[in-house]
Amino acid sequence: MPAPVVTEQSGAIQWMLSTIAADSAIQGVAGYGGAYESIAPIGASAPWIVVQLMSGMDVLTANGNRVYANQVWQLKAVGPASAYAALITLAVRLEALFGNTRQASTSNVRVSAAVREQEINYAEIVNGAVWSHIGGLYRLETQLV
Repeated sequence: MPAPVVTEQSGAIQWMLSTIAADSAIQGVAGYGGAYESIAPIGASAPWIVVQLMSGMDVLTANGNRVYANQVWQLKAVGPASAYAALITLAVRLEALFGNTRQASTSNVRVSAAVREQEINYAEIVNGAVWSHIGGLYRLETQLV
């Protein structure tokens, strides 16, 4: 059997980013700058969405074969506090897309379950302005296909 061309992590990223890109409500948010893995590129328009793996654990059979990966992902909207309404809209859409999903897939990975486990809502100062981070931690069970 040939080695897989993706991992559960890269397959999950592909699934999340393509799901976000296909959502017309997210795409319609004023000023929306896109969805990115880990960090947005310098110069990206805000607000944007970030997906980042926080932890992962392989679930194995008794003889050590991997059945699936149990992963926790941070999915959040990021932008200036002046765009708070847009950030809330993005966070609500993330919840709708990933908060209680069963049996989704791409050509490379099957997502048996995606559920939100915890909310995220914090602020920081960026170049003298308040920026907000709103979203959640989502648990995904992913398996290569």
